[in-house]
Amino acid sequence: MPGPGAGVGIREAGPQDADLLANVVHRIAAHYEEGLAEPPDVTADRLRRLRIGPDGLVQALIAEQDDRVVGAAFFNVQFPGADALPCLYLKDLYVDPTARRSGIAQALLSRLAALTLERGFERLDWSTDSANTAAMALYDGIGAALLDSKRFWRLDRTALRRLTDAGTATQV
Repeated sequence: MPGPGAGVGIREAGPQDADLLANVVHRIAAHYEEGLAEPPDVTADRLRRLRIGPDGLVQALIAEQDDRVVGAAFFNVQFPGADALPCLYLKDLYVDPTARRSGIAQALLSRLAALTLERGFERLDWSTDSANTAAMALYDGIGAALLDSKRFWRLDRTALRRLTDAGTATQV
């Protein structure tokens, strides 16, 4: 019997994928439209300037089926303090609505887990929206641990400016 995401090819994104990735970012933004203060300013040229690939700021896996993109996982490297070991952080996991519940998310996570180990890292971290019960069921099903001891914090552009303007530290 075929495994999760059968018939789906998963590969690491490279510079040649800038247009494709910009499109996926816009699809992700459309999915979260209500929570966005402003639409993302993402273009293929901007992604190219940020460098796409293992040594760039834009790292992603792309899932393709029948010559179309059906999913993507955007991630980055983090260097945690307590254990002094780098890990991968999954920022966004996206599956096209027409391809959901077909194993693509699990296939992307499986490849990302393998990539984490290939890079010599010990951990893969991520967060999810508290209302996304389908995602949480998937994460439970693959054996991921829910860390009740952690909370996810964010400074948006407005808050960044406010904190910068109120800053008391001087740069040395």
